[in-house]
Amino acid sequence: MKKSRWIVIVLSALLIMIVGTSAVFIIDQKASSPSSNSQNQIKSQVPRYYLIAIDDKGRSGEMIGCGDSLVLVSSEATLTDNLVKASLEKLLSIKTQYYGESGLYNALYQSSVGFVNSSISGDTVTVNLTGNFVLGGECDNPRVESQLEKTAAQAAGVSNASIFVDGKALRDVLSLK
Repeated sequence: MKKSRWIVIVLSALLIMIVGTSAVFIIDQKASSPSSNSQNQIKSQVPRYYLIAIDDKGRSGEMIGCGDSLVLVSSEATLTDNLVKASLEKLLSIKTQYYGESGLYNALYQSSVGFVNSSISGDTVTVNLTGNFVLGGECDNPRVESQLEKTAAQAAGVSNASIFVDGKALRDVLSLK
């Protein structure tokens, strides 16, 4: 009797393992089917964003208003299906004026801005943000504009970015500051 009980237990366990493995195989097969949208697959990517080299006169990167330079900074790799979102969220999460020991400036450090969504059409990424900007002077306007637009365009792999904050164009929002 004990021997037949063990046989039933072992056979039941094998059956559960076989059925479970088949279910996993079917799920994995659907997830990796060619009809899946490859743009929305979660994968390890490196968010990159722009910070400012103040008074650098274009030596460290693209020159922007007030004689500053845009400098591309890489973050640690993260699992994401939206590199624009990951890059902007990383930039917006930096709440210190100067980034580490690099001396690079973040004009967004006092602002309370969050990512809503993004879309790509042709060579332009459109980004919707929400929140408020707190700027440290007139030179921060072109710094914020450049940081956000260049970060979004770089992450999307396009040349242009249109940024909106609570439905208003970024340039219009910044002109009120």
